[in-house]
Amino acid sequence: MSGVFLGMCVLAVFGASSPGLALRAHAAEVDVSMDGSSRRTVVTRGTPPRKQQDDAAATTDTLGIEEKNHASNNMEEELPQEAEENPSFLTNRLPTFKYGTAWKKERTKGLVKQAVLEGFRHIDTACQPKHYNEKGVGEGWTEAAAELGLSRDQIWLQTKFTSVSGQDRSQPLPYDANAPLEEQVQQSLERSLENLQTDYLDSWIMHGPEDNWDDTLRVWRVMESYVDQGVVKQIGISNLYAPDALEYLYQEARIPPAVVQNRFYPDTGHDVDIRAFCLDHNIEYQSFWTLGANRHVWQDSQDFRTMAKEKNLTPETLFYAVCFQMGITVLDGTTNTEHMRQDIALLNRFRNSILSDEPILTDEEMHFVVTDLLALSEPEVEEDSEDSQDWQNQEY
Repeated sequence: MSGVFLGMCVLAVFGASSPGLALRAHAAEVDVSMDGSSRRTVVTRGTPPRKQQDDAAATTDTLGIEEKNHASNNMEEELPQEAEENPSFLTNRLPTFKYGTAWKKERTKGLVKQAVLEGFRHIDTACQPKHYNEKGVGEGWTEAAAELGLSRDQIWLQTKFTSVSGQDRSQPLPYDANAPLEEQVQQSLERSLENLQTDYLDSWIMHGPEDNWDDTLRVWRVMESYVDQGVVKQIGISNLYAPDALEYLYQEARIPPAVVQNRFYPDTGHDVDIRAFCLDHNIEYQSFWTLGANRHVWQDSQDFRTMAKEKNLTPETLFYAVCFQMGITVLDGTTNTEHMRQDIALLNRFRNSILSDEPILTDEEMHFVVTDLLALSEPEVEEDSEDSQDWQNQEY
């Protein structure tokens, strides 16, 4: 298998493949504590800035991402052994882009269609009318697929179950808010399948943990049942920033999470401990707010901007390349067609780098970005922190 891919597994935790690099960062001031007979997750502290609405910002801090489901025509014939045995290796096992669809409202259909036409094949959405137009996603991808002659299995669809507390109750909900929790989950899935014009999901995730472990696991059990039925291929969770909470969910689940989708930002130490657990347990780590939360790297550092120019990349796409080499799948919700093209070009370049064993960034360059710019280093870990924030009150 390609040395770049093997090195990337180390990058997923440390950010560089040097074996002497130990960049263990405390993911956040979080805790999992006992609350009566149930365990309750205390989520991360801090309120991130609201997402900016202009197109330039949309390239930086959206919660969508996508990927191109086929390799570049310029790829070399020599494939990693696993890629030869499994054609989906390059598209489903390596970090990629997933097109993010939050906050696009009436523009959702057109933007999703354009994203697919430009090469995106993975789409992220949610059954949450407050921030997503899930029906527009279904209309967009199906129109684009018809024009391109793509079949359903060439498009990768991911959506979310969002609990009542994460919904806007001033508008119609996608399920009966008075029904038992299990029925809410079932109704949400039925609505998602209808909206997305599909009879199965490639990925279905909880938009965040419930208020207690009992309810969180009630939701999880329903999600597991749809994997059993073949209606859902995998399940996961978003907005979970406590490493102990992720480990507990993994241990309690009959079908463990295949995805963790979180903000990739300084307040949580860029989830180093979470990402390490994901790497160790074959869980895909998906990032959102990837550029918006890290402007100090790609926008403010002249050294980084110079590096991007030398590599014939924009600062934004170079930062995405850093994420890819750290093993991170990126949610990319750009509304700019040229940015879509730049991002897909980067994705193909990254895949070529896997095949050629010539990474976009060298170990030394990755070390510089991770230690000097992202500042991932061994922190002083504060014990018994009580700082927390309810995930439902966050914009994501």
